[in-house]
Amino acid sequence: MEPQHKIKKLEEDKEAPVQTSEECYLHSLKLASFAPLDEIKTRAQCPKCKFKKKYYCPTCFICFADEKLIPIIKLPLKVSIIKHPGEKPERSSIMPLKILSKEDVEIFSTIELPKIELDPKTTVLLFPTKEAKTLNEIGKEAASKIKHL
Repeated sequence: MEPQHKIKKLEEDKEAPVQTSEECYLHSLKLASFAPLDEIKTRAQCPKCKFKKKYYCPTCFICFADEKLIPIIKLPLKVSIIKHPGEKPERSSIMPLKILSKEDVEIFSTIELPKIELDPKTTVLLFPTKEAKTLNEIGKEAASKIKHL
C-alpha cells in the first residue's frame, strides 16, 4: 500500500512530472545474465591484495568472474564519488560501479575535497541540503549540459 500511495502523491505534485512507460529508461535496459556470478561457489584470493572475497575485490576493483562475461557500462557522464575513509570498501554499495564502469567512475577515499579539475558549467555536486535543487528546478537545458557528477 505504501508505494502506491507515494506514486499517487507524485502524480498530484505539479513540480515532479510523472514519466510514462514510453519515457522511462527502465523499459529500455538490457540486463546481462547472472550466470557468471551464480557459477562462483567459493571465495577467491585477490591477486593484488591477497584478501579473499566471493565476487570481486572492493579494494582493488578486480572481478573474479570471467571478465568477458561481465558487462562494461559506458556512462553518459563522468562520476567522481567521495567516500569517507572510515567506510569499509566491502560494505560500500558504490564499489561495484567502479568495476562495471572503470573509465567513467573514480572513487576518492578522503574527508577533504579531492584536488581534481572540474568545470563549474558542466559539473554538479550531489549533496543533500535544504538548498539542493532537483533536475526539474535547474531546467532541461542546464541539466543537458551536465558532464560530471
